[in-house]
Amino acid sequence: DAETVAATDDLSLVAHTGGSVADLVTEAVYDAGIEVVSANDVMAELVAEHVVGATVAHLRGIPGLDRAMKAGGRGDDVSIRTLRGKSVGLVGLGTIGRYVLDHLGAFAPEVAVYDPYLDDDALDDYPFAERAPLDEALDSAVVSVHASRTPETVGMLGAEELATMPDGAVFVN
Repeated sequence: DAETVAATDDLSLVAHTGGSVADLVTEAVYDAGIEVVSANDVMAELVAEHVVGATVAHLRGIPGLDRAMKAGGRGDDVSIRTLRGKSVGLVGLGTIGRYVLDHLGAFAPEVAVYDPYLDDDALDDYPFAERAPLDEALDSAVVSVHASRTPETVGMLGAEELATMPDGAVFVN
């Protein structure tokens, strides 16, 4: 913040090995000409791949089937579902969310995207996705959260919001 920048004599770089720096760096850093870098672009695609992989693994019952087989069973009691044609709610459509959309296309989903900062043409390349209010995005078989952690988003999803999700929905955060 401005106070930290004023207290430093030779700070020239802020580097973050995680994703977005939105909640870490203020305009004062940029105004002072301090370079800011993050691993957001590198990490985003890998995180998105994990989101879709974990979702498919859960829906297909892979962890339960693995446990059953290791215990000598067949997994007859394991619920097996598919992502194909499911409703998916994305909360936030930053870099990770866009990569998730890229990966989801193969499953022919119906995607409801909640992001109040979304550009008008942001979903033009995704005919299976449309803007939606938060409650509609949460009313999906799969809900994946990709909103950056900022003062504005802290507390955005609480017990009341999560209780509106359908029974059996998959929640990925």
